[in-house]
Amino acid sequence: MQTTRRKFIGLLAMAAAVLGLPKVAGALQQHSIPTIAQICAVSFNRVRDEMREGRDWVSKNLQMATDKGSIRIVPLGAIVELASTGRRYDISQMCVPVTWTHQDEFYNPTEEHRVALAGCLMENAILSAEDLLEQKLKHHDLAISKHYRVDKGETYQLENVRASYFLVYTAVAFLPKGSLAYASTHRS
Repeated sequence: MQTTRRKFIGLLAMAAAVLGLPKVAGALQQHSIPTIAQICAVSFNRVRDEMREGRDWVSKNLQMATDKGSIRIVPLGAIVELASTGRRYDISQMCVPVTWTHQDEFYNPTEEHRVALAGCLMENAILSAEDLLEQKLKHHDLAISKHYRVDKGETYQLENVRASYFLVYTAVAFLPKGSLAYASTHRS
């Protein structure tokens, strides 16, 4: 019989529990289940791509704006330049923070529970980031270069609570309304 690492740790945890070492048993068992942060780190891009179903956005409004030319996906850089006007715009970063407490890890002890919670956190973050873009689209055209996730580790902003968080960033330039339509029809 071949013993895998997971089974071996499970056997150690069971032996420690039988010997009356509940703290050791809990610690050994805890290491075999991925944390919410680990699940988000390896799953974010896949979840985002599945939600988009091959489109640029989950949001139908953002997709229509992209199709109409009010949003343009541009190469990542510090500046966006509209070739027809010669105007330059700085890339800004919008971010959506996603926070969960270590108590959430405790109340979601199995891998299945944590995967489900992490999935909900990531979906909410992606939809919230797109919602912010929709709000900005009311007053601006958008040149977007990247939509990505950055793990930030633990936060100490919550008093007496251990929590972790990540940020969903969107690198975007806010352009005057209608400028992308002008730039796409008046090329030199």
